[in-house]
Amino acid sequence: MLNKVIANALDAVIGINGKSEIIFWNSQAEVTFGWSRNDVINRMSVVDIIPQRYRADHLEGMRNYLATGEGKIILKRLELSGLHQNGHEFPLELTIIPIDAEQPLFYAFVRDITDRVSRHQELLDVIRERDFFISVASHELKTPLTSLKLRIQLLDMLLKEPGGIQDQEEEIHKSVSVCSRQVDKLASMCNDLLDLAKIQSRKMEISFRTFKLRSLLVDILERMEGEVKSAAITVTLNISEVLEVRWDMARIEQVFVNLISNVLKYAPGKTLEIKCDTAEEFVKLEFVDSGPGITEENQKRLFNPFSRCASKYSTGLGLGLFICKGIIEQHRGKISVQSRVNEGTKFILELPRVLDSSMRGKPLR
Repeated sequence: MLNKVIANALDAVIGINGKSEIIFWNSQAEVTFGWSRNDVINRMSVVDIIPQRYRADHLEGMRNYLATGEGKIILKRLELSGLHQNGHEFPLELTIIPIDAEQPLFYAFVRDITDRVSRHQELLDVIRERDFFISVASHELKTPLTSLKLRIQLLDMLLKEPGGIQDQEEEIHKSVSVCSRQVDKLASMCNDLLDLAKIQSRKMEISFRTFKLRSLLVDILERMEGEVKSAAITVTLNISEVLEVRWDMARIEQVFVNLISNVLKYAPGKTLEIKCDTAEEFVKLEFVDSGPGITEENQKRLFNPFSRCASKYSTGLGLGLFICKGIIEQHRGKISVQSRVNEGTKFILELPRVLDSSMRGKPLR
């Protein structure tokens, strides 16, 4: 009866003798390690199913136990790695029980803990992401707040001086302007954090309307004219004047502003071409700049939250492209990047040309 229970146990059960030869191998061991009973029993050693780095320790432990009757890992629950038939390592939980018999005999009870380790790693990643978010958010929010505080203190000093308003009018206007910009920066960060929460909770509201694509881009570029000139960026717009789309205009504008702003920030003095290819049902937009490009390593995490390219221009929460991705996906579209260092960068947006509320968030076919 006991042998039948062990043979059908949900854990892998492996019997070995004093020479480390495998003499018992239940059905779950076949599932866990990939070898059949016929492959293993009296043909393989336990060292064949553990990674190379553990083998010397196992053999030394076996010799010590046979000589002294004591073992460091006997009757203890351990976590280490096993070796599957296909060559990959996997995490396992192991307990070894010695059996009193004429010849040395041991039973190892083994459980594949891949899922548990994976869940634990996911939890660690969430905690790490949370801690990173707190660090980045507190730093980035503190910067404009510090500037605001200093300017308010300066204003307070100026206003307390005799005739301060008349004599310091220019400085007062300058301080008010700085305060206004910092408030806008704080508001933008708060909006990004709200959008992050909406995307992660799948609660971002999308409202579709029909508009001309080129007109929207022209309007954006006109409003950003001062920033474009300051960055010495040459912008070329190759989009039909008659092309109409049905998207959420405000959210798509948010995407366009982010992509253009990134060029102004990371590629000053370079060029930006915005062009469009259309099929009957789909629109393909490309934002192509001649800037410094993005490394392959940075491209891998570019659309992750709180991701920023290592650069002297790196500021903000690092949420822009993550939010762009969320908005485009809500439009049943996709966003991708192509880039090489010193050869520029291309962001590609692919979306259905016309959308309605019933299509929101569904992936492209």
